[in-house]
Amino acid sequence: RLFERNVLIEGCSVSGITLNNTYKGQDADSYSDGDLFYAMEQSFSHAFIGNMVNVSKKADTYDKYTVELRNNKVDKQADGVATGYFTDEYMGWRASNFTAGYISTAKLIVDGVVKDRWTELKRFVALLKDGGNVNVWYHYDLTKIPETSGEIPIEKPTVIDFKRAVTLTVGKQQIVNKKELTVKGIGKMTASDYIFMNEQGATLTVEGGT
Repeated sequence: RLFERNVLIEGCSVSGITLNNTYKGQDADSYSDGDLFYAMEQSFSHAFIGNMVNVSKKADTYDKYTVELRNNKVDKQADGVATGYFTDEYMGWRASNFTAGYISTAKLIVDGVVKDRWTELKRFVALLKDGGNVNVWYHYDLTKIPETSGEIPIEKPTVIDFKRAVTLTVGKQQIVNKKELTVKGIGKMTASDYIFMNEQGATLTVEGGT
């Protein structure tokens, strides 16, 4: 991990690793409330060469500091091993403006490619649009980029479940409830105007949070 500094990881090679255990979906139930994606991300997809760069509280970190992975190699260890979406060929990286406590990231470059620091934000918005149970583990600000700041129609029964005391920030009248929306948990939501638009005939239930 790093905070506010420049880092270069170059010419490393890893091979001959033996895996004693692989990810089982049911393992998530014991410590992440059955959230399989969160469990895999936290405990099962750590790479053998990589870095975590979203551990800064300073908003200008992205413009000041660069983390670069260059010409590193990780031999394939096993078939069918689950990895997260922060992993390229067993090369691990995380560069996102989110996370509880440290929400800013340095710029991450892997073999000349600048990684998208808004990957997690885009994934979260896609989940909202798909409906169903949407867990909130991190701080999210949907107003940060055009791809996530547009209207989000709730057209299927949807539950926004705050798993931590984090904040979800939305734009003016951004979440439009057209069906059935439930908000619960210990987090909070903020907006520049109405947090929700509730259309006629739609059901909005708030069971917790602020």
